[in-house]
Amino acid sequence: IREETARDAIREEMEKIGKMTLPPNLKKQAEDEAVEINKLDKEGKVSRLLALAREKGLSFAIKVARETGDAYLLDSLHDSLVKEGRFKEFEK
Repeated sequence: IREETARDAIREEMEKIGKMTLPPNLKKQAEDEAVEINKLDKEGKVSRLLALAREKGLSFAIKVARETGDAYLLDSLHDSLVKEGRFKEFEK
């Protein structure tokens, strides 16, 4: 049940973050990161997003994932956060 609750909470948070607008300097950084991430394989993409989440925050990593235009990648990030318990790293 805890995983299911976490899954729902993370999904809701990701949707909320996706609707937020980044300041221009962060938007450009997110766009640049998305271009670089699109060059990686699936595992590399998720790993890079998790590294970005640690470096610049989960919100930024989610925005980058959205900037890639790859819905599957966003789902993969979500799955990684839930299934591997990584969401705990980002809980406040």
